[in-house]
Amino acid sequence: MAALSARFVPLLERWFAGRFPQLNLRPGAVRDMIERGLAEAVGRMASSRTLNSVAVLDEAMGAIVRAAEKMGQDLTATAPLKPAARRDIELEDARTRYREGLARLDPMERLGIVLRIELQSDWEFIAGETGSPSVEAARSLVVQGLLRLAGEMRHVRA
Repeated sequence: MAALSARFVPLLERWFAGRFPQLNLRPGAVRDMIERGLAEAVGRMASSRTLNSVAVLDEAMGAIVRAAEKMGQDLTATAPLKPAARRDIELEDARTRYREGLARLDPMERLGIVLRIELQSDWEFIAGETGSPSVEAARSLVVQGLLRLAGEMRHVRA
């Protein structure tokens, strides 16, 4: 677990900051939430024979999103509800299309996109995680995945 934490926690902290900027939590609370999400992911996957990066990240991000959304609801529970702005609805629609499109991609393309776009990983790290023979191959994998993702997002919307 320590090796997984050392590998994924810094990436997930960057992702979390971009995904939930409205939650002003102390840094220790964010790290705790991320480590619990990672532990939950590994626990859910304990029965499977493989702990691959794609599955671990998918599970951990899902657990973290659920915990953060719950905290967000708890933080705003006393505030009066405001009507949703058109921009907020469009952003939520785009997020939904992104997640649904991402789920339909090849696992290695999905991993490359998540590492580059959501976790802001460098190309060398992506090449290593995806098993790409070179940085150029990793870039190609991500670019091809993004093109497929764009098509999937259009398909989801229709």
